[in-house]
Amino acid sequence: VDQGRHRAVEEKNLGVWAQLSGELPAGNMRFLYDVGVRTVETDQNSSGYNSGVWVTVNRDKYRDTLPSLNGALWVTDNLVIRGAYAETLTRPALGNLSPGGSVDSFNFIINFQNPALDPTRSDNIDLSVEWYFADEAVLAFAYFTKDIESFPIRESRTGTFASTGLPLSVIAPTSTASQNPEGTCGDPAGCWEISELSNGPGADLDGYEISFQAPFDGIFGTEIPVIRNMGFIGNYTYVDSKVDYNYSGNTVRERLIGLSNDSYNATLYYENNAFSTRVSVANRSDYLESGPNRSGNLWQFNDGSTYVDFAATWSVNDSLQLTFEALNITDEAFETFVDTDANRRLESYATGANYL
Repeated sequence: VDQGRHRAVEEKNLGVWAQLSGELPAGNMRFLYDVGVRTVETDQNSSGYNSGVWVTVNRDKYRDTLPSLNGALWVTDNLVIRGAYAETLTRPALGNLSPGGSVDSFNFIINFQNPALDPTRSDNIDLSVEWYFADEAVLAFAYFTKDIESFPIRESRTGTFASTGLPLSVIAPTSTASQNPEGTCGDPAGCWEISELSNGPGADLDGYEISFQAPFDGIFGTEIPVIRNMGFIGNYTYVDSKVDYNYSGNTVRERLIGLSNDSYNATLYYENNAFSTRVSVANRSDYLESGPNRSGNLWQFNDGSTYVDFAATWSVNDSLQLTFEALNITDEAFETFVDTDANRRLESYATGANYL
């Protein structure tokens, strides 16, 4: 039995909410709003193998009250200013709530889960200005900010097998560690990479997004045949985040894991009643993939990437439609590195383009 993969988690959620929506007079303008509040109670228990024994952890119930407010001021029929405030809750993934863990005694890796993980709670503010300057066309600017209380993070350390308190029986009898549980790496701190889930630090982030969408004939008219039925959709997003991570007892300030500072998307399309085609570009800058300690390295991160895709659809008649797609046309590779100073390559792989 692979004890680390046997687990059971039960979660019961009971919530009530109230909402008020309406419209207030604002001279020649329209102001629409909704305001609400949700109260939710979470009851959770988790079971799993810990030190070879099946244990169950019954967590105390926790309750959250989450207010929200949205408003939209229509300055004209084509221009709207929006604002929103909300307190939000995202519970941990059920697979992370086991009181047990897994032991890879071939590679000297131990992963612990955590039944006491807190939800990710945040206060969010969003503001935007949207201009609908033509049919099916919009130019918008949005600003957003988040104050994140905490979020689950996997922290790693190098240590001895004895420091985990696990029994020797969890080591596979055919593995390298079965002959010498502490290994032969020569590191006084031990040979095992011990990974544990914790509630992690909080984070502050803010950013903005610029988006644009328009059919060309809505801008230039229908007099130019070559651009008739063509259009463009695009957006650019910038995010700045700050998190104080723990790295071997020291505080290291970096951005939020999994978050790129810059990203953009662009799509050029053509469509009529029978045929449509589009080519899309998606780009994101580099981003951190995991916590600050990967085998003793400060950060594991993924390189920036740009993907180009193509799609076309032909409706032959009411009963037959043909589609063609080409994904990752440029065969963009997925590149992962460790150590932000040395940029040591961890892995690189490419799938080739996919044609469907």
